[in-house]
Amino acid sequence: MGETAFSNPFTCGQPMRGIDLQIWNDRNEPLPAGETGEIMVRSDMTAHYFRNPEATARLVEQGLVMVKGPITMPTPEGTAAAGKLLRLPPGSQEEQELDKLFDGFLPVNRRLRDVCSAWQTRPDGTPNDHSDGTYDDGVRDRLDEVHSAIGPVLRRMAATAPRLAGYRPRLQEALEKFDEGESSWLASPLMDSYHTVWMQLHQELILMLGLTRADDEAREERLVSGRT
Repeated sequence: MGETAFSNPFTCGQPMRGIDLQIWNDRNEPLPAGETGEIMVRSDMTAHYFRNPEATARLVEQGLVMVKGPITMPTPEGTAAAGKLLRLPPGSQEEQELDKLFDGFLPVNRRLRDVCSAWQTRPDGTPNDHSDGTYDDGVRDRLDEVHSAIGPVLRRMAATAPRLAGYRPRLQEALEKFDEGESSWLASPLMDSYHTVWMQLHQELILMLGLTRADDEAREERLVSGRT
């Protein structure tokens, strides 16, 4: 038999912003880079009703979400509907204040992405097998720094938009469980892990401010690079 895609593997590139790809084993645990398993895909917002499959089914029937295995993702129509519900009045004081705080959020967002990448892959590009406790402790310290940096931003965001108040305690809970040794609480897409909650917050902010993904990406790059 000739070569197949499996005997001659190749890369399909990096996922788009807002899409998280991981490889999982048959015990629903994420695997390091280079391992073989099942591809798990997650978008920014988990748009299902927790432990309420009937309500989720109604969203599917309305074309607002799609279900892929254990993951529920919004359709473009669902994202648009959420945007209409969440969008702050353009030009309002609330929008202006939240927009300023969003500038404080984005650089920390970049730092969190770097932390998650470091947890899965070492600087030389090899998978992190977590056999080096010193390295892992350093990544944990960086996550603590991210959490400390985002705390004041989240407090001010909640004061401006009270609907955002729930994100800070959810992030704190995920961090505590990760610190207790439950590593899946950093980035697992099947629970309210630190990364899952963060992605939901990010998506909600984008919808509240009426931004596009391109707007978001360009703004983050400008803030991180120091360009004006």
